[in-house]
Amino acid sequence: MLDYKIMFDEGRGDSVYITLDTGEAGPSYTAKLLTAGKTYAFKVYARNSEGYSLGSNPTSILAAQVPDTPIAPTTAISGNFVKISWTAPFEQGSPITSY
Repeated sequence: MLDYKIMFDEGRGDSVYITLDTGEAGPSYTAKLLTAGKTYAFKVYARNSEGYSLGSNPTSILAAQVPDTPIAPTTAISGNFVKISWTAPFEQGSPITSY
């Protein structure tokens, strides 16, 4: 094995793969500068003295993480009710759908 080539679909939804990096020696790679909230697909090709293999089956991932922790809520009494308020945390690339 000489090295690997990593290709990816830029998250536009058109399944057009472009080369992300070539000449990678190890069996892992850290993709950087991705846009939060987009889904990316990746393929890997192995190369030896005869050339590159066929690409792996693609794997997809949403460039997002769990949201940040909300700041401690505030409370206020209103008659027989308690109003609980908080500030929405950073979404980390995927909209918050519920609390």
